[in-house]
Amino acid sequence: MAMESRGTRRYYYRKRRIGGKVQSQYLGTGYAATLMQRLDEHERQEAEHKRQAWQATVDAENELDAQLDEVAAQVNVYAGAALLVSGYHQHKRQWRKQK
Repeated sequence: MAMESRGTRRYYYRKRRIGGKVQSQYLGTGYAATLMQRLDEHERQEAEHKRQAWQATVDAENELDAQLDEVAAQVNVYAGAALLVSGYHQHKRQWRKQK
């Protein structure tokens, strides 16, 4: 999306990729084109803010998942130790009472 100068006039075009080819869409000239350009820029900024907010949410959830994985690993170690002390053993990943 850009204002293009041709001669002494400026024209606003929106570029879109369709089927691997770039297509230019003429949107106007003058004051209307300037307003369209500002509106497009505002929409791009809003989309970027939404992407950043979503990425922050995903990062926070990944951090929480990592913490939960760490806690689960510690619980498994403590549970395994308690079962060993109680007379159990593991057979093919199953805890069984020793005879």
